[in-house]
Amino acid sequence: MYRILLIAFLFIFSVPLLKAQVYLMCDTEFEYPAMAKRARITGMASTLHFNIENGSPKIIKAEPAQALLKEASIKNLSKLRFLKDSNHCRITFFYELKKNITRGYTEYLGDTIKIVERDLFLSLTFVDGPQFNPSFIDDTVFFGEHLLVDFPIPNEPEIQLRIDSDSTFTLLKNNYSKTLKEEKLFKEARYSIEGINNILTQIRKENKGREPSVRIIRFYLSSEVPDCNYNKYYYEFK
Repeated sequence: MYRILLIAFLFIFSVPLLKAQVYLMCDTEFEYPAMAKRARITGMASTLHFNIENGSPKIIKAEPAQALLKEASIKNLSKLRFLKDSNHCRITFFYELKKNITRGYTEYLGDTIKIVERDLFLSLTFVDGPQFNPSFIDDTVFFGEHLLVDFPIPNEPEIQLRIDSDSTFTLLKNNYSKTLKEEKLFKEARYSIEGINNILTQIRKENKGREPSVRIIRFYLSSEVPDCNYNKYYYEFK
């Protein structure tokens, strides 16, 4: 008798989480909790365990990494459309603030939905600031150029072009080489030449004809990831 109960106990608690098919709609707007944004809570996950009854999720247990994420995660879960009823389902919402994006976006990563928003508290104002504000290091002048890209930015950009004497360019650094080819960078840099030359004229006036011997354009990336950055009409969550 005890053996039968033990086997039944092990069977019940060894049942894997079932998969639930769910539609991910392009126009779905997931919420980043306002209080969490003000507290600058970032890099935190909130996992929800639930059953699906009549196409709607019924929460069993919520496991937020931070209490401020709980209610928003439950609200975000309610926005999903499920295709069939299932038990023992799980989904994780991951919340992240970034300073180098122009607007928020959502990534669908298997059984995780990643909600990324702009960190206004830390955000640089370069998108709205002067386009060619120069900085100097010895005999080198650096010009800042802003470039809008359609992919998430994983780390600080390291893209530099040297402006040669004939107004052509030489690539010095590019840690996004798989995504941003030299031709694209050269094309974007050509748009800057007129503005840079105007600044160099001003520098000559202020420095009695002297000008920096090395001129470099640094690209600052801002990201605008397209909506619906997934390839399936539905996803299967564990």
